Amino acid sequence: MTGQRPSRGMEFFNSLRDILTTALADQEKLSGPEADEVIRTVEQGIVDFWGGIQLYIPIEALNLLLRNEQIYRDYNGDNIPELCRKYQMSFAQVRKIINELRAARKGPIAPKADPQPEEPPQRSLGF
Repeated sequence: MTGQRPSRGMEFFNSLRDILTTALADQEKLSGPEADEVIRTVEQGIVDFWGGIQLYIPIEALNLLLRNEQIYRDYNGDNIPELCRKYQMSFAQVRKIINELRAARKGPIAPKADPQPEEPPQRSLGF
């Protein structure tokens, strides 16, 4: 049948192909067969990982991902309070983001330092 609208899945892959083609040409100066191979690899990865399921992509998901990546890049080991002010987040939220991204990258976990000093441990009298 001619004149039928492509399925949503085909629309997705056509749009993805356009986005990847432009990005590879602009960012990586890659086009032609090499770009096509990268695009096919990405498309196959999507099918292998998410194929057969309905996928919902929230509009804000990418913004949160980019924010979290920036927090991780800004972290220098001892500046969580500064990041809390910059991103208007709690100490626990920033530490959780850093720990999750470190774990995803198989790196060491950020210390669970609390902004308040800890009380010294109580000694047992042995009774």
